Amino acid sequence: MAGVKIITKNEKNVDEFPKVSKALLDVLHQMVPERCADSSESDRDIWIYSGQRQLVRFLQAKFDEQQGNGR
Repeated sequence: MAGVKIITKNEKNVDEFPKVSKALLDVLHQMVPERCADSSESDRDIWIYSGQRQLVRFLQAKFDEQQGNGR
């Protein structure tokens, strides 16, 4: 695939990743807060929420890297 760079899991590309804003993170943390699964939820809903939360954590980590205070 011409022009596409494959990024490995351990590779840091802070300069290449778009800036993540604090405002965006604040909204995402409100929309998809850390929480325990509810026993009334279906497995599918739990997995979907887990994936959403994983993306928020990823963006938080990128924000922290960009701010120079990686956790």
